[in-house]
Amino acid sequence: MYVYICTVIRIGSIMMLSLILLVQAPVQQLLKVYALVEHYYEHKERNGSMDIVEFLTMHYAKGDVKDADHDRDMQLPFKHPSSTSLIFTFFESRAITVEPVYMPLVSGSTSLYRCPFCLSQLLSAIWHPPKAGVLFS
Repeated sequence: MYVYICTVIRIGSIMMLSLILLVQAPVQQLLKVYALVEHYYEHKERNGSMDIVEFLTMHYAKGDVKDADHDRDMQLPFKHPSSTSLIFTFFESRAITVEPVYMPLVSGSTSLYRCPFCLSQLLSAIWHPPKAGVLFS
């Protein structure tokens, strides 16, 4: 049972990743990968010590360099946008009305609960001057 669940999760993950990649990257650009490989081998023939990282850095990280094979460079995938679709989004505007709510003010004490053992209420009863009859009796 565990193997079956893992297989279903793996297949589902591959399908979701494929769907995301196909939606995010235009299929037309993915079809140009063969041109990328061919162009890499052309550079490899001219400069035998060039690896794939140097090739990708030269063509994608350094901007559009106008060299001898600039036309060939522009045939590589993701060199220029090729999206031909237009997306229109319409929002329906609705008027929002806010009505004020008037709450009556309650006069007098705002305290809802009086605690007979609260410290602040006991301290106010302690601080009185001593009475003469209590001290000298």
